[in-house]
Amino acid sequence: MSDSIVSDNLIPANIITGFLGVGKTTTIRHLLDSKPADETWAVLVNEFGEVGIDGAMLANQGALIREVPGGCMCCVNGLPMQIGLNMLLSKRPDRLLIEPSGLGHPDEIISILRGEFYQPMLELKATVTLVDPRKLNQAKYLEHDIFNKQAQVADVIVAAKTDLCEAEDLERFQAWLEQVQKSTGKKVSSANIIKGQLDPEWLNLDAAEPARQKHEPLQHQAPLSVLDLPAQSVTEVIRKQRSDNGYHACGWIFPETYQFDPVQVLSLFYSLGCVRAKAVLHTQENWLAVNAEDGVITTSSLMEGQTSRVEIIHDRELDWDSMEAQLRAAVL
Repeated sequence: MSDSIVSDNLIPANIITGFLGVGKTTTIRHLLDSKPADETWAVLVNEFGEVGIDGAMLANQGALIREVPGGCMCCVNGLPMQIGLNMLLSKRPDRLLIEPSGLGHPDEIISILRGEFYQPMLELKATVTLVDPRKLNQAKYLEHDIFNKQAQVADVIVAAKTDLCEAEDLERFQAWLEQVQKSTGKKVSSANIIKGQLDPEWLNLDAAEPARQKHEPLQHQAPLSVLDLPAQSVTEVIRKQRSDNGYHACGWIFPETYQFDPVQVLSLFYSLGCVRAKAVLHTQENWLAVNAEDGVITTSSLMEGQTSRVEIIHDRELDWDSMEAQLRAAVL
């Protein structure tokens, strides 16, 4: 891989994209752990849900964090994205990472970053798309417009969670990668990773030249606010729901005084069979980050947090009242 020199006046920017549950936040946490000690990186996080869990997971990584919760940050003329982006760029970070929602529109984000306003500030580097090879035999992924856009805009396509893959999964990934290259007409680099351990050198690759076609701004419903961590004090349970693109999300923010029995929360996640569940939990022993996807659950310790948060995403609407009752029952 060849590095290109970035002007002192330009901030290198990378988009880390991929479908729901592929491990984007885990990968960004690894990249932040691996960054040069004398550099300050910034991360703009966009989530499908409304309660800002990914930002909470990244909050103690020594980076500048801003969140755009509740849908695609590039919609409604990109206003939510620009609010968060301008906040971060005012701090003059050494690198910017953008994590779109798993159901966000990466091509629209690229269009905004290449626009006249950001050209004097940013140098767009490689867009990295994470793909779970185990999903490449499922029509609901292969036929999803956003999944395909994530592949089309990629400069690097990464096979994630390869420690969970069978040989045929990786063979299917290679065949699919060849199809992507053929359909886009560009050479796409590729890598295999486990547990989000992406080599930071991939970030230094140049971005492909922009497509010639002009995209019209999307007009989907989107939030007009940006979460600024740390979160304000929470004194009662807050619940937020949204549905879009055939998926349903429900999230909860709990008072700071709540401590959870992690075994009960993990048991709930195991029972759901949900597309995606994640949590930041205050337990008696520590703060815990929890990721659940297709029955596979991973946990990791966090140094600290502000409030416990839980979010569940499914391709059908669940009994959210029952979910909330079970979460309340897990409070010690």
